[in-house]
Amino acid sequence: RLPYFGRLLVPFQELVGDCTESCQAALCAARDVLTPRTSGAQEVEAHAVAAQVAAPAPSGAASSLVAALQPGFEVAGAGLRRLGAPFREVVDEEGVVSFATVGALAAAAGPCCAGVAASAPGVLLCGVALKLKTLYLLYCLCSVRGAVSLYTRFPELKDQTVPRNSALALVSTTVGYVLLAPLLDALPSLQSQVLAARFVPDFICNPLIIWNLGYISGKRPQDMLLTTAFAVSSTMGSVASCFAPPQIAAQALIVGAACLAKVLYDLNQVLPSEARRLSSRNTLRAQVSVELLVFCWAGYPLLRGLAIAGLLPPEAELTVSVGLDLLSKMGVLHLVARDSEAVARAARYLEQEAERADE
Repeated sequence: RLPYFGRLLVPFQELVGDCTESCQAALCAARDVLTPRTSGAQEVEAHAVAAQVAAPAPSGAASSLVAALQPGFEVAGAGLRRLGAPFREVVDEEGVVSFATVGALAAAAGPCCAGVAASAPGVLLCGVALKLKTLYLLYCLCSVRGAVSLYTRFPELKDQTVPRNSALALVSTTVGYVLLAPLLDALPSLQSQVLAARFVPDFICNPLIIWNLGYISGKRPQDMLLTTAFAVSSTMGSVASCFAPPQIAAQALIVGAACLAKVLYDLNQVLPSEARRLSSRNTLRAQVSVELLVFCWAGYPLLRGLAIAGLLPPEAELTVSVGLDLLSKMGVLHLVARDSEAVARAARYLEQEAERADE
C-alpha cells in the first residue's frame, strides 16, 4: 500500500483514466485512417526494422542500472495511476463538457492568481479574454446537465434518496451561481457581499452531500446530524470571514476550519469502516468519494486564508472556487451514485435496519 498521502490521490484516477483511453482510441483510429495500408510481409519487415533501430541491445552496465531503478519506476507508476483515480469515473459519465470545464478552470487559475485587473474581472485563457461571469454560466450548464443525469440514473430503484439528494444539491448550487453572476460586474464595490454570497448554496448542498455519503455507507441522515451541524458551522465561519476586519476574519476562519476538520475526520475515518458492513463495492464508493471530497474541501479555507492575508485577489478566489465546486459537488455526487449495485445494497440494508427497529 502507498502512504496515506498517496491514498488521497486515488479518486483522480477514475476521472482521468476513461478520458485518456478514449483519446488513445481516437488517435489509433486516426492513425489507421491516415497511414497507408501495407501488405502483411511489409508490415512485419517494417516492425522488425523499427525494433532493431529503437531497441539496441543494452550493455551490461545499462542493464544493471535499469534493474536497479525498476522498483522506483514501479512505485512512480503506481503513484501516477492513483493520481488520476477520481477523474476517471466522472469523465466516464459526465462527458467531455465537464472535463473540458475542469481543464479550462485549471488553466485559467494560473493567470488569474498571477494578478487580474480589478476593473475587468476575468482570466486570460489561450490568448482569449474569458470573463469570470462566463465561467459561472459554463458551470451552471454543466451543473444542470449533471442534475438531470443523476436524477434519472436509477429509475428501477424504489428508494430514490440518492438521485433526489444529488439533483437537489446541484440545482441549489446552480441557482446560487445564476443569482451571483450579475453581481460580478460590481465586484470591487460589493466585494464582501459577493464573496459571502458564494457560500450561501453550501448551506443546502453540503448537508445533502454528507447525507449521500452516509447513505452509501448504511447511515440515515439522523445518524449524520452532528457531522452536518459541524459542516453548517464551518460554512458560517467562512461567511463571517468575508465581512469581518482582517483580525476577526482570521479568527472566524480558524473556527470554521476547526469545524471542517471535524467533518473531514468523520467522513474519512468513520464512513469507510461503516461501509464495510455492507459490501466491498460500498466501501470503494465511500472511500473514493470521501477522498476526493477531503481534497477539495480542504482547499476552501486555504483560499480564504490567502485572500484575508492579501495574497490572493477576489477574482482569483472566485475562479479557483468554481473549479473546487465542480469537483466537490458534481464530481463527488457522481462518484457516490456511479455504482447501481452499491446504491441498491445500501437501500436494502437501510430497509432491513428499519424493519429491525420496528420489531
